[in-house]
Amino acid sequence: MARFEAVVIGAGPAGYLAALRLAQLGRSVAVVERERVGGECLNWGCIPSKALIEVSDAIERARRLGAFGMELSVQRLSLREVVRWKDSVVERLVRGIETLFDHYGVTLIRGEGRVRSDRRVEVIGAEGKTEVEAGSVLLAVGSVPVSLPQIPFDGKRVIGFKEVLSLEEVPSRMLVVGGGAIGLEMAFAFRKLGAEVTVVELMDRVLPAMDHSVSRAIQRSLERAGIRVLVRSTVTSSEVSGDSVRVRISTPEGELVGEFERVLVAVGKRAPELPVDGSLGLERDQKGFVKVDDEMRTSVGWVWAAGDVTGPPFLAHRAYRQGLIAAESMAGKVTTWSPRFYPIAVFTDPEAASVGMTEEEAERAGKRFRSFVFPHSALGRALTVGETEGFVKVLVEEGTGELLGVHVVGPHASELIAEASLALENLMTPEDFLRGVRPHPTFSEALAEAVELALGRPLHIAVRRRAS
Repeated sequence: MARFEAVVIGAGPAGYLAALRLAQLGRSVAVVERERVGGECLNWGCIPSKALIEVSDAIERARRLGAFGMELSVQRLSLREVVRWKDSVVERLVRGIETLFDHYGVTLIRGEGRVRSDRRVEVIGAEGKTEVEAGSVLLAVGSVPVSLPQIPFDGKRVIGFKEVLSLEEVPSRMLVVGGGAIGLEMAFAFRKLGAEVTVVELMDRVLPAMDHSVSRAIQRSLERAGIRVLVRSTVTSSEVSGDSVRVRISTPEGELVGEFERVLVAVGKRAPELPVDGSLGLERDQKGFVKVDDEMRTSVGWVWAAGDVTGPPFLAHRAYRQGLIAAESMAGKVTTWSPRFYPIAVFTDPEAASVGMTEEEAERAGKRFRSFVFPHSALGRALTVGETEGFVKVLVEEGTGELLGVHVVGPHASELIAEASLALENLMTPEDFLRGVRPHPTFSEALAEAVELALGRPLHIAVRRRAS
C-alpha cells in the first residue's frame, strides 16, 4: 500500500495549489480527483464563463463603434465554434496543472476518495478500489449548486452553470433564476448574443450582497440592455413541454406566466456530502460546512479543509489562499490567515467589484462614516473609451479616517479592486493610499480621485469649498 505524507481530496483551486505547495516544501503528495483537475472554477465556472463573456463583449463593442465614427457588423456567429474555443482554453489550463503535478512529483489518483478514521484513503476508480495511507489529509471537495423543487434541473431545458456554458445554440428566450454574480454574468452574455432574457430575483435588488449603489448601477445597465428584471419575485412552478419550459412567476404586481427555451437556475450553493467516515467526527456548522481554524485545521488533528467546503463566501481566490495556508500548516510551518475582507468581482457590463464594508454593513456595525463617489464622467480615460457610466465609491470612518470599503463600477473594476484590497488589508489611511502614483491616463486614477475627494480636495470635480 502506497503511503503519502499528505493526501488531498479534490483538485479544484484549493486542492491543486495546496498539493503543489506541499510538494515544493518537500512532502510526498497524492491528489484524489474524480473528474478533471482544476475543479469547478477552471472547467465549468470562472474560466469558461469569462471566455464566453469575452466573445459577447466583443460583439457589443462592435455595436457601439458608431459613436466613434465607425460601423462594423458581426457577419457570422457560431456558438458551437465559440464553445470549442472555450473548451480549448480550458483544456490548455488543465494540461498545465497536470504538467505541474508531474514536474513537482505530485501523484494524481483518479477516482472517488473517502477518508477513513484509520488515516487511510479509499479510492474507487475505473479500475476498481485502491487504498493509500495518509500522514495528513486536506479536504478540498467544493460545494454543490442549490436546486429548487419548483423548477428542478433536467440538464437540458432547466440547467445550471455547467450546462449553460456548453450550449451550442443561442436560446431565443432565456429565464435566469437568481440575480447574483453567475446569473447576471450569463444574463448579459446571452443578451449580447441575441437572446431575450428575463432575470428573477427573490430579494429587492440584484447583487444583494453588494453595496446598494453598485446594485442600482448594474440594474440600470440590465434594463438598458433590454433585460427584463423582476425583483421581489420567485418561480412558483414549472413544466417542461417539448422544446420549452412553462414557468409561473410570483411578482409584487401579480402572477406572470412565460414560455422559455432555457431556464438557468443560479441561486447559490450548499455544503456537499463529505467523503469521510462518520466515525471521524468532523465538526461542522449548522449548514453542514466544515469548521476550520486560522491554519485551516479541522476538529480532527490530522485533517485540514479549504475552499468552498468551509462555507461562504464561495470565491476561487479565497480557496486559493486557504489551500496555500493549509499546505504550509500541514508541512509544519507556523502560518495563519485571518483576512479582514475578501474582494469580490462580478463580470457584468459594466464590471462591478467591491472590497470591505458596504454602507449597510457599516451602519449595522455602528460605524460613523461618510461615502464619497468619483464618477467616471470626470475621468479622462473613461471618456476616451466611451465608458462614462461607472464610478469609484469609498467609505471613510469619521474620526479615525480609516478606509472601510471601496466599490467600483466600470471597465476593469475586477483589476482595480486588487489595489483597494491591499490598502484595506494593510489598514492604510487615505494619505497612505495617495503616496502611490497612478499612471496617466488610466482607470486607476479614479481610485486616487475618490480618496482625494474623501479628503476634501478633489482635483477633477468641483465641490463646495470648506469654510476656513
